[in-house]
Amino acid sequence: MNKIKKLCVILFFASCSLVILAQEQKEERNITKKNEIIQSHQAPLEYTDFKTLTLGQKKHLELYRQQQKMRMEGTYTPRKCFVPIYTPMVEFANQLRSIFLKSAENAQKIYEKSMAEKKIQLAKRMQAQYNTFINVAKQCEVVEKAFKDRKKKELDDALVILLRQIYVLTQDGVKIPKRDWLTQKEADFILGQFTQKQKVSMTHSKTSKQGNVVDKVNIRAKDSKN
Repeated sequence: MNKIKKLCVILFFASCSLVILAQEQKEERNITKKNEIIQSHQAPLEYTDFKTLTLGQKKHLELYRQQQKMRMEGTYTPRKCFVPIYTPMVEFANQLRSIFLKSAENAQKIYEKSMAEKKIQLAKRMQAQYNTFINVAKQCEVVEKAFKDRKKKELDDALVILLRQIYVLTQDGVKIPKRDWLTQKEADFILGQFTQKQKVSMTHSKTSKQGNVVDKVNIRAKDSKN
């Protein structure tokens, strides 16, 4: 009977170990997937429908449209567009930096309390959250510095990384303030939709006019026969 009890205890602890191992492996896979997203070279396209844009995003889109027009007219210079285009982005980064520094501070407090109470798993989660929040806050600082130094390439790269970090956090259920601006690719996508609609509209209009001309010719032909 004692042997059976011992065997049951061994099996119980073995099953618990397997469950914990499976959870750890799942967490490792999730971390790997998140790191792959963060290390990728593209920021996710979040806003691609004009109808769902905020007023601020529509105003920002108009700046992109004006920039596009200047390029077509040959009057574009980066200095003219740098501050208007990037100011809302940097203001957003500044807002996020404050939020995530506060969140990191809260995570650190919970971590210290969990360690004192020997709640190791909770402490590990809080430590991971703290590191994540600090990394986002630091990336916001990179964005702000690149803007201050007027380094467009560094600023673009820093924004891509920041947006990927935010995307990963939102997938984990973290609430992030909605940004009131668009990326260059989001703006290009929406403006491209407008251009396509204009082309379709012009094609329909041209076809309609051609049809009217044909109708008039047919009417004249009938009249001449009569």
